[in-house]
Amino acid sequence: MCTEECRRLQRSIRCGLVKHFTVGEIQEKALVLQSVKLNDWMEKEILRLTHLCDTASEKGQKKEYPFPTPYVIIIYILFI
Repeated sequence: MCTEECRRLQRSIRCGLVKHFTVGEIQEKALVLQSVKLNDWMEKEILRLTHLCDTASEKGQKKEYPFPTPYVIIIYILFI
């Protein structure tokens, strides 16, 4: 929340438009937000690790099975 949103919420509470929050309500909201943030982080981390695995796999394949580049193929054809 930005500062302006906090000020609006405080004014709404003072005017009686919004009731005061109890400690239990705030704690429940904090737990929900914590789980949402954790799930988002885990999804991002899984994507990052998957990308790293794919990149490492591609690099490993290039080292194990080097395919000839077009330049090498042309030179090979010229000397046949």
